[in-house]
Amino acid sequence: METYNEIYGLNAGRTSVEMPSEELVSEHSLFEQRADDFAKLKISTHWGMSFFEYLELPRDLIERLNTLARGYNNDESVAATNVLNELKNNR
Repeated sequence: METYNEIYGLNAGRTSVEMPSEELVSEHSLFEQRADDFAKLKISTHWGMSFFEYLELPRDLIERLNTLARGYNNDESVAATNVLNELKNNR
């Protein structure tokens, strides 16, 4: 227990473990960041997984999926812009 507390700079005493701020479910927490990424990056649409399945993945896989989703979403945005420009030019 002491090692955990020392690593995270916590002072929870010898018999208990305090949660680091990154683990708390509050504004600007890691949980909120993951929820925001899941929604904005359309993770469910791209990979058909629930939010809680996404949360269970290791951090490195979550970050990789997020990077891939940003690319897919950017490609979709570019394609939509191209279609709009083509429609405007054909008026």
